[in-house]
Amino acid sequence: MMGGSLRRRSVVGTLAVAGTAFLLTACGGGHEEDAPLTPSYAGGYHVTLNLAVNTCGGSLPGTLVQVHQITQADRNILVSRDNIAYQGTVETDNKGFAAYSLAMGRPDPEGTMYYRNTVNPNVFTVEQIETYTSCVVVYRGTSTRA
Repeated sequence: MMGGSLRRRSVVGTLAVAGTAFLLTACGGGHEEDAPLTPSYAGGYHVTLNLAVNTCGGSLPGTLVQVHQITQADRNILVSRDNIAYQGTVETDNKGFAAYSLAMGRPDPEGTMYYRNTVNPNVFTVEQIETYTSCVVVYRGTSTRA
């Protein structure tokens, strides 16, 4: 009689463990540890941008050379350049970030900046979009971690 009771407990225990494992797997693992780590973009960058779009007319520089200083707290990004700040977040795919200028209420254009990863972990593609009332200026290029 004792052997039958042990065998039944063993089968029930095995089914409970298997069921729990199935549920955890079906729900994405059950641990936040399973989520990919947020990449760090913090640091200084040397940026070279080339004029790609100019619907505003006039003569604009064909190339911009800038220094970006990026600070990061978890997924939140702050980019500083030429006394302009951009705030944003790391993209959900962890392959870059989007940040928006804090120029509201100032004569500066509303700006958007996109950083995307490349094969080289220290080089990023950058797109900087400046939106004015009736036109847009877009610069594209690369950013290298200093």
